[in-house]
Amino acid sequence: MEARYRLEEVAGVGATSTVWRAYDLRLQRPVAIKVMSDTLAADAGSVRRFAREARTHAGIWHPNLVRVYDHNAEATQPYLVMEYVDGVTLARQLDSSPLSPARARQLARELLGALACVHEHGVLHRDIKPANVLIDAGGHARLTDFGLARLEDATRMTSPGEVVGTLHFLAPELLKGRSQTRQSDLFALGILLQEATGATGRTRDLDRLITCLTRPEPAARPADARAALALLDPATEVYPTNIRVRRNQRVEDPPAGRQHRDQRPRRQSGSHAARHASRLPRRLGAAGALGAAMIAVAVVIATSSGGGQPNRTAHRPQARTPAHQATKPTTALTRDLDSLAATVRHAPARDQP
Repeated sequence: MEARYRLEEVAGVGATSTVWRAYDLRLQRPVAIKVMSDTLAADAGSVRRFAREARTHAGIWHPNLVRVYDHNAEATQPYLVMEYVDGVTLARQLDSSPLSPARARQLARELLGALACVHEHGVLHRDIKPANVLIDAGGHARLTDFGLARLEDATRMTSPGEVVGTLHFLAPELLKGRSQTRQSDLFALGILLQEATGATGRTRDLDRLITCLTRPEPAARPADARAALALLDPATEVYPTNIRVRRNQRVEDPPAGRQHRDQRPRRQSGSHAARHASRLPRRLGAAGALGAAMIAVAVVIATSSGGGQPNRTAHRPQARTPAHQATKPTTALTRDLDSLAATVRHAPARDQP
């Protein structure tokens, strides 16, 4: 390894490599250096894949990806120089407790954004799991470890029947021997989010996202990471409860700027008022029937004489009636109503049914 880098301590050990926390003496900044194991360093095919990972990863930049600064595939022990992220893996964080719904939603948004960038560069990650996600000091997710990544249009490197990746996160189609696709990466991310939320509950859109990502058939999953990201857009969250609230809105609280139709004054005709009065209960006996008749007559007369107008018309100045037209049309009617009232008062009560 060049004298440019000073190894300080082991940050992690895997089956194929060891990651060191180191220091770049030239640029004076901390870095992480991934050093290939002795066994793989002796295999030419493994060295070529290691170099391909470095070139693939170095050509992609996203705030939720760990950046690659340098690499050397020709050294005795090939190495990869990466951005140092001060934090822990998601796997270690989940050992303590699952994420809250809000944190899981943020994780989904950040990883989908990173995966969209990776896919748009024509690269498949092929090993999405909590151990390959770093959580930095600010709580943001950083997708790393492109050791199994390959280009979408690249020749298949595995033998027939051989599967790469972590078994628990493999999509069903891969277990059937089909080729890796973007939907396979999305399936792995759906399983990761499922584990990250645990039994703490999920927001409705996050639950919908996980369901879509983990559908058995690839064609039933979102077309790509950006399509999946749209499922987390608040603008698309339309809940049935919103529709019910509008439907059951109270009459006394009409929408702003619009008068409810039931609050507009209605002008009733005499025939309508009479029909309304005739709907009084029919089981009140003789006295009740006569009383209902009195009310009907009174309503008809009141409406025919202008009673159906709004109350504000009663305060308008009345035109003076000429002397030769002055009559008292209500005198006889008053006598008839008095007689009818007396009859009601003396009518014998009838037992209720």
